[in-house]
Formats: sequence, structure tokens, C-alpha cells
Amino acid sequence: MHSWRISLFAIGLLASLLMLSFCLNAAEEKAGPASDEGPGDKADAAKTGIAATVNGNPITWAEVDRIHRMMGGKAPKEAILERLIQRRAVRDYLDEKGFEVDQKLIDEEMKKIEESLVKSGRSLEELLKSLQITEEEFREQTAPSIRLGKYLEKTITDEEVIESMGQVRASHILLLVDDKNSEEEAKKRVEEIEKELRSAKDLKAAFAETARKESQGPSGKTSDGDLGLFNRFMMVKPFSDVAFNLEIGQMSTPVRTQFGYHLIYVTERKPFTRKEYEERKDSIRRGYTGLRMRMFPMEVVAEADVVRYDEEEKPVSEDAPEPEGEDTGKDPAEKDKEKSPGSAEE
Repeated sequence: MHSWRISLFAIGLLASLLMLSFCLNAAEEKAGPASDEGPGDKADAAKTGIAATVNGNPITWAEVDRIHRMMGGKAPKEAILERLIQRRAVRDYLDEKGFEVDQKLIDEEMKKIEESLVKSGRSLEELLKSLQITEEEFREQTAPSIRLGKYLEKTITDEEVIESMGQVRASHILLLVDDKNSEEEAKKRVEEIEKELRSAKDLKAAFAETARKESQGPSGKTSDGDLGLFNRFMMVKPFSDVAFNLEIGQMSTPVRTQFGYHLIYVTERKPFTRKEYEERKDSIRRGYTGLRMRMFPMEVVAEADVVRYDEEEKPVSEDAPEPEGEDTGKDPAEKDKEKSPGSAEE
């Protein structure tokens, strides 16, 4: 049952990625000024320059605009640009590593995809029709994802997966940085709170009380800042990196994430044992590899030489814009816990 659920998830993800992947390739091959809007269209004219460079190689607004039109105008241009940046960065990374996959491997993976489709009640022909591409185009556009997947399968070790599945329990105090709270104000206040807490006789009790009074995250009001047990993938990376390096009873210095400034206090550590791993090794590795497929491009982008430009071709930022979303009621540091490698039932 578990592997069937994984297959359905993989096919759904693959279909969405392939549609974008196909559009990306088509735009790269046919990049050029838009031809379906009038020459007097000011917005179109403003989108003909460079949108970003990745390791010195340009991505143009014409490419972004073309993909936007090919997708029926449904995908935000900023999201398309970020996918293009990720695609180029991953390609450069794998080129540098000299990692390639041969046609035989691609054929094998294509067969697995077709078999998974049949199990889910669909055919390859139906998928191709929904994506509006030919089987040859499907194979061509699937190759980059297969290449990355095979690289991760080869490089991910059992030790890495076991370590990633370990859990900690932590509480935090969050000072938001947003339209109502400036960077300077949040940083100053979190430093004041840290100083006060370091002089407390009972740090655990003082942290809980301060979280209840000061934290601007939901957990502060509902559970004295307690986030419960989580593994590395349940929180944003800067938060997890610090939390997993703290000992029980230890408090962090201020941690900056996309949400603001955090103080983190660890109350429990729960290692993931090799025995637990061996009992569900295949499913855990599949889940972990799936997570790495989503996270790896963002990590590569962070290490690449990326420059983004505004419509006047002036550099605006070397950091990817943070995603916007609706209020889910979760603490800002939390990701979707259902996407944890070990969360799915057997």
C-alpha cells in the first residue's frame, strides 16, 4: 500500500514538473522577443532584457514571458524565473561533477513511469495528451529529472538518511520581520530577550514564560513556544541547522530565517536507530530521495553565482524571493510534517 501511494505521488509530481520542464526547454530553444503582442505593448517591451544570470549565463525575460504564455498565463512569472534559475544551476552542478546517465538508464526509468501509470489507472497516452506533448518530447524532457534522481540515488548514504531522521523537541521565541516589524526593531528586541534569559536561574521556565508573552508565532500563545518533536525536514533549513546542533537544555543565539528572528531552546533529542531504518529502508529512502529532489535545486542555487535583475536590468538581489502563502495556522518555522520521509504509513 505504501509503495502504491508513493507511486501516485511521484506521478502527480512528475506530471506537473514535466509540463514546466517541457515549456522551459521549448523556451530555451526558441527564445526571442514575443510575437503575439503588439510592438507598442509597454509591458512586453520591458520584459525583453536580462532577468537573471546563473554562473554568468543569462536568462532573459523573453524566455520567462514565452513560458508564461505557453502555460496559459497561469504560472506567476517570478515562479517561472526561479524554476529556470534552478534548472540552470543544477545542470551546471552536474556538469561540473561530470555526472551523466546513459540511454539505457533513461529507458529503464521510462518503463517504470509507464508501469506506475498503469497501476494508478492511467496510461502514458493519457498523460501525454494532458501535457500536450509527444512521447519523444516526453522522453527528452524527463531526462534532466532522471539525471538528478540518479545522482542523488548514487550519492545519498544510509548514514545520511539515518541522521536526517533523528528528531529533536524544541521551543522557540519568534520576533517577526514584516511590514509591521522592522529588521532593526526585531533584532534589537530579540537580543534584549536573549540577554534576559541568559541570566535566568531556571532557563526552561523563563523561556516558556517569555515565549508566552513575547513570541509572535502561534506556538507562543498555545504551547509556550513548544514545537513538539520534528526532524530536519519539518522546519526551514536555518532553523533546523541550529536546532540539531544544540544539546538538551541549551538555548541558541538569535537565528534569522525568512520569518524573522528566533531563539531556540532544545528540550529533547530522539535519535533514529539503524534498526528502525532497516525495518523500513526502501520506503524511507524513497521518501528521503523525493525530499532531496525538491530541496537540492534550491541548495545548489544558494551556492551558485546568481544575480537577479529588475525590468531596467539593474541587480536587485542574489537571494531567491521567499514564497508567499496563506496563513495555515502553523508556526512560521514549520513545514508540512506530512512530507517527512518517515511519516507515511506502511
